[in-house]
Amino acid sequence: MADTSASCTPTRASWGMRLITSPAAVSSPARRFISATLSATLSATTLARCRKPSNASATKARRSRRSSRRFSESMVFSSDRRASSCSWAALDAEGKAVPMQSLRKRDRGEVRLRYVPAPPSVMARSCYFQRGCPPTTLAHMAFPSAQTNSTTPIATTRVVVRLRGTVQGVGFRPFVHRLAIRLGARGEVRNVGDGVLVELEGEPGVIEQFLAALSREAPRAARIESMEVHAEQPQGVKGFRIAGSRTHDEAMPGNGKVLAFARVAAVPPDLATCSDCWREFHNPADRRYRYPFLNCTQCGPRFTIVIGVPYDRALTTMRRFTMCVACQREYDDPTHRRFHAEPNACADCGPQVAWSVVRRADTDMREPALPVVHATDARNENALRAALTVLRAGGIVAAKGIGGYHLLCDARNADAVARLRLRKDRPHKPLAVLVDTLSTLRTFADVRASAVVSLESPAHPIVLVPTSKGAAQPLAHNVAPGLDSVGVMLPAFPLHALLAADGPLVCTSGNLSDEPIAWRDVDALRRLAVLADGFLTHNREIVLPCDDSVVSIGDDGHEQPVRRSRGYAPYPIPVAASLPASIRASASVLAVGAELKSTAAWLAADQVTLSSHIGDVGSPETLEALTLATGQLEAMHHGRADVIACDLHPEYHSSRWAAERARQSGATLVRVQHHHAHLAALMAEHGLPGSTPILACTFDGTGWGTDGTVWGGEMLLGDCTGFTRVASLTPFPLAGGDAAVRQPLRGALGLLHRHGHDVSDNAIAPMLHHTELTSEARRLMIQQLERGIACVETSSMGRFLDACAVLCGGPAKVSYEGQAAILLEVLARQYPGTRMRAGYNIDVHEGPASSVNRDGVHAPRWLMNPAPMLQALLWDMQAEVSASRSLNRTQDAWADAIAPIAWHVHDAVARVVVDIALRVRRDHGTNHIGLTGGVFQNQLLSTLTARALETDGFEVLQHRRVPCNDGGLALGQALIAAHATQKMSPTSSTSRLTHHLAR
Repeated sequence: MADTSASCTPTRASWGMRLITSPAAVSSPARRFISATLSATLSATTLARCRKPSNASATKARRSRRSSRRFSESMVFSSDRRASSCSWAALDAEGKAVPMQSLRKRDRGEVRLRYVPAPPSVMARSCYFQRGCPPTTLAHMAFPSAQTNSTTPIATTRVVVRLRGTVQGVGFRPFVHRLAIRLGARGEVRNVGDGVLVELEGEPGVIEQFLAALSREAPRAARIESMEVHAEQPQGVKGFRIAGSRTHDEAMPGNGKVLAFARVAAVPPDLATCSDCWREFHNPADRRYRYPFLNCTQCGPRFTIVIGVPYDRALTTMRRFTMCVACQREYDDPTHRRFHAEPNACADCGPQVAWSVVRRADTDMREPALPVVHATDARNENALRAALTVLRAGGIVAAKGIGGYHLLCDARNADAVARLRLRKDRPHKPLAVLVDTLSTLRTFADVRASAVVSLESPAHPIVLVPTSKGAAQPLAHNVAPGLDSVGVMLPAFPLHALLAADGPLVCTSGNLSDEPIAWRDVDALRRLAVLADGFLTHNREIVLPCDDSVVSIGDDGHEQPVRRSRGYAPYPIPVAASLPASIRASASVLAVGAELKSTAAWLAADQVTLSSHIGDVGSPETLEALTLATGQLEAMHHGRADVIACDLHPEYHSSRWAAERARQSGATLVRVQHHHAHLAALMAEHGLPGSTPILACTFDGTGWGTDGTVWGGEMLLGDCTGFTRVASLTPFPLAGGDAAVRQPLRGALGLLHRHGHDVSDNAIAPMLHHTELTSEARRLMIQQLERGIACVETSSMGRFLDACAVLCGGPAKVSYEGQAAILLEVLARQYPGTRMRAGYNIDVHEGPASSVNRDGVHAPRWLMNPAPMLQALLWDMQAEVSASRSLNRTQDAWADAIAPIAWHVHDAVARVVVDIALRVRRDHGTNHIGLTGGVFQNQLLSTLTARALETDGFEVLQHRRVPCNDGGLALGQALIAAHATQKMSPTSSTSRLTHHLAR
């Protein structure tokens, strides 16, 4: 961790803490105390020990002082576990390093002690802490006198503490106020443009306790990313208060240092109702009994109601609601948990719900008899009763939530579910289910402890859980047709709890298929009137739409995001480790993702802020959602981007949008290869240096390659600056190109045709268990393949698994992307492993090239050839087809017979990944391998691959913070664009850069 700082201003070293002090400020006992504290802390985390300098280094230091250099002692701690050294160093007045004796090397972590020059005017001590550093290393720093000619602490110490991260909108100022009062400290706390500023006076021991408690006792939703502590001369302040917010640059109190808000405070996500508020909600004696909008400093809407920062009520949509006397009293009471709770409200002064009936002449259900067309009262009960009447009658209700509208119906009423699917044009895609309690959930699903943790987390996402076989109270069969799991969620919003009290409800986004969620009232009435029988709305305005998040739980119990949105967005992703300091200090980057499952991202300084889920960018409504999301990111960061990153595919709507925005703003446009962005996103998520190559297994449905073909089965060796395409699935043709996404038979025929198999109806028809496509349609596809008409070459692993699903009797035509491969996974999971048979093999052959030509077109070194696997699969399927005919098998018996074939398809893919990884490790020494791309949402494939790699000693990287699908792509795009623009000549006049560098 090289340090080139030439002043006492702390550099933002990744995941570290820095202490700076004048030479005489720390006595020998104090120095020993600090050293001992660090040693104890580090030993607990298997990091290197902190030691006093050797005599030789001390002698050099004395000589430096005698030569009129003024030094201050600096301790730097880094919890970066890849570091390996512990040493002393000195820098002269010009910032040049003076080598000193090396002290100790350890395998993991580092602590470095060094001398750095300090200006003569700097007498105060400063600490800089970043997330990842154990809080005790900061908390136990003794605060000496600011008088540098004394080693005896004075009675009162004054510090100014500046905190960045998610520290606004999470009850942080009230927490600081209560903490200061409890410890007897004096001063004030306020929101500032990039976080929270605390001015504190008290006994040295009190200050130490305060700093320790900041990290240890912070509110559950707070995330302290960095902390700066500046010691100053005491001013004799009295008491402690929450002061008014600062929204612009101004001087740091006491020392004149300018606070430049290059970063802004992280706006917190919307937080699910906390346990304290639920107790009030269910208590008939409480004044907020059954009030749908209760909240406190620990829960409630945040991101979707924020108009600007700092986070104050006046900058939220709650500004239209004047608090009543009782709510204002709570807001002003330092001992109350609603002290400075900005959305604070009750039934007397806060938002209310309303009910409206949709009257259609050609309704396909009887109109429920309602007493009124529009019902509302102070307790919201009339509107609620009207909505429940419709749900009980099998109707569909459009209910306004935290970040938009949901469509609700009875999850145990198959007719109601079928009606919703028909209106929404969503015939098969699984629907999420809302339940009021875990007890209700357990009546139809198997819920592991790890799933409960996610379900009850502040984010309250939709969690994929396995359905119970022989459940006592099963859901309707058409909620998740053909699947062995279902997405479920607990109420994140009290109104949902009131609606779900009668039983589980289907709870799906309020939109037509392939459109963004409806969130504006007028727009929702226009778009959803054809879908819903009634509207349950409220008068709290939504600033920005935010769909529900979706996560799955891996076999290791870790949460794996499928859709990162409500409850997670816009939590920033720290990327300091992946960006050199020179890049962090330069341009801001806006990235817009790809075409499907899109999100936008903003990179500034050492973090990336991701938007909520936008969706598939292909309609005017979704492009508007992209514009809104990027506008919100700009507003949050008070500026426009210098660089705009997009996908390499020139025809994507998002790429066109980015090109037009860059043209209008004069920003540099960087086009990033799709799978390279997946690789970079995984590196950033795991805090890997941006120039340290990893092997990334990037398997997905589609991504534009540098050779103009469709990629998707790639193994890339690279980092944020470039990549080499070391392996790829052998390409095969797709008759009709993108039509194969909804008609996977096209991929199956292309795969058979490429590997020389008979594709005539006589050969393949017996294996087609589902016959959605006629014989004539199949004949036309075969003609396309034979003549090469409208055929697209692809190496897509997603389309390959779709094709295998068809050959295993799966659907020839699907209604949502990946449906065939998902059903193949479900089938494979039924394989008990008792009837072992020979595994399938995917061979590895030398590819057409092992490098990149002058035009930057990447050709793989190795090709993964599925020909042997394909032949074995066909033999097995033909045998099972013959057996089924003779035995007259039932549907369940057929599935049991095919399950081993489906399982061996997954196993073959996992084993070929290990084969390539071993070759790369042999040639390049690379031991980090990442699994990324939408195909790895397949839990079976992900588990088989990770276990096989770990058995061979690889360190496997998987997504934990952003989705492995295209929902995490913008993160990688932003990092690659930041690295790419640094490589551009400062005098270059180009404003366009296509980035697909190779090693």
